[in-house]
Amino acid sequence: MLSIIDGLVGLKVVGADVVEVAPAYDNVGETTMLAASEVVHSLLTLMVKTPVQPLGMGKGGGKDEL
Repeated sequence: MLSIIDGLVGLKVVGADVVEVAPAYDNVGETTMLAASEVVHSLLTLMVKTPVQPLGMGKGGGKDEL
């Protein structure tokens, strides 16, 4: 999963969601929590590293782009 997220560099990612963290099934090593935190860290890093252009500043000659 982390390799897939790392391959998304350059895309405009503006939101993400991590689901199915199951602490009830976690062991003493808290592997579920550690895996989820690594995924969240990679997603946040991806969102911070990707520059976002404000609306109206693209190639459309001042027109808002969606």
